[in-house]
Amino acid sequence: MGTMLSLTLAVMASLGFLAGFYTLILAVFGARNRRARPTLHVTAGGMPGTIGVSVTWDTGVYAVQIWRIRLRFFSPARFVKDSQFTVTFDSAQKSSFFVPIELNNNFKDLIESNNQSNKAVISIEARGVENFVMAKDFRLPKIQKIYHSSLGKMGAAVTQLPVAKQDPPAVESLDYSELVVRRDRLKALAAAAKAKAKPAVVPAAKPVATPEVPAAGGT
Repeated sequence: MGTMLSLTLAVMASLGFLAGFYTLILAVFGARNRRARPTLHVTAGGMPGTIGVSVTWDTGVYAVQIWRIRLRFFSPARFVKDSQFTVTFDSAQKSSFFVPIELNNNFKDLIESNNQSNKAVISIEARGVENFVMAKDFRLPKIQKIYHSSLGKMGAAVTQLPVAKQDPPAVESLDYSELVVRRDRLKALAAAAKAKAKPAVVPAAKPVATPEVPAAGGT
C-alpha cells in the first residue's frame, strides 16, 4: 500500500514538474512572439508641425511591407469637419522604421487649438501589402500631449526616414497594385527622357590624306 502511494505521488510530482516546464516554455515563446509581431507606435515628430509614426517588427518572423500611413480625425462637434490624409512611400518599408509626418492645416488647427472638442478622435493607420492593416485611435488630449512632447531615441534597428508630406490626390486615390504600375511607368518615362537627353556621340573626323609632291629634279 505504501509503495503504491509513493509511486502515485512520484508520478504526480513528475507530471506537475512537466506541466510547469511546459507552461514556462509557452510563456517564453509567447513573450518572444509578442515582441516580434508588428507594433504601431505614435510619438512626437521631433520637428514643429509633425507627428512621429513608427512600425516595428521582427523580419525573421513576419514578412511585413508597409506602404502607406493614413491619418483621420472624427468629431461630434458640428463646427469641426472630419478630415483625413495619407502618406505613401515610394517603396514599401520591409523593416522597422520611424517617419515624422508633416501635418496638414486641418490637423494642426485641431491639435494646436484649445477651442476644439475633447471628444474628437484621431486614428492613425499603417497599411501593408496583402491587406495588412494596423491602427490606433487617440482622444484629442492624448494626441496633443504626444504632439507637444520630446522625441525619444530610436532603436538601432529602426530606419529613420525623412519628413513625409501629404500625398497629392492623384496618389491618395490609388491602391497598392495601382501604385506599383504608376511607379514603374514613371521610371520608364524617366529612363526614356534621360536617354533622349543624352548627347549623341559624334565620331572623330578622319584626317585628310595629303598627296605626296615629287622632289624637284626627280624623274
